[in-house]
Amino acid sequence: MQMRPWRFEAHSENVDLIHHVRLCLDGLPLQAWDDYAVAQAIRPGCSIDYIETASKLKTDTEVLGVWAWTASPANVPRMNWVTLPARAGGGGQPIVGHRGLERRVIIHLSIHEDPTQGPKIVTKGFTFQKGVIDGERHARDPREHISRPVDHHRRDCDNDHDHGRDDDGCRCRNSSRSREGWGDRIR
Repeated sequence: MQMRPWRFEAHSENVDLIHHVRLCLDGLPLQAWDDYAVAQAIRPGCSIDYIETASKLKTDTEVLGVWAWTASPANVPRMNWVTLPARAGGGGQPIVGHRGLERRVIIHLSIHEDPTQGPKIVTKGFTFQKGVIDGERHARDPREHISRPVDHHRRDCDNDHDHGRDDDGCRCRNSSRSREGWGDRIR
């Protein structure tokens, strides 16, 4: 038996994060405007590049501006739930563990820099309405517990079909691979 040294790459899958996107996080409380909470909100489809200076300094507090990298803008969730630590005294702590508060955060895709559109990066600006999930017309009750995360509605994907990829190559939630567990993938 031959043993090889452990390598991080051997237990990972390469992903090319070529799309640079500006995201506006709507609904994240000011005390949680940090890398940890932002990473929770934009996961699993994005990797933080940086939080904008105006958001870090809290000089503009309407929405948190963050730049991120993603393999496809379709991977950016429209909404996600973030769990923040609860303050002591709010109903007492559980006997075991720690209490947290779950909060809905809407993720608006504001700018998309797409290097696949030729040698020059094309920047597209998107408008959004604060408090309304992109693609919807009306604000929902922020306590309404939509499935985690909201249907992802992969931004360029129609989830009504039941096959692995759509015409644009988008991997959809209804694909057979998404229904199997990680244990099935290992086998």
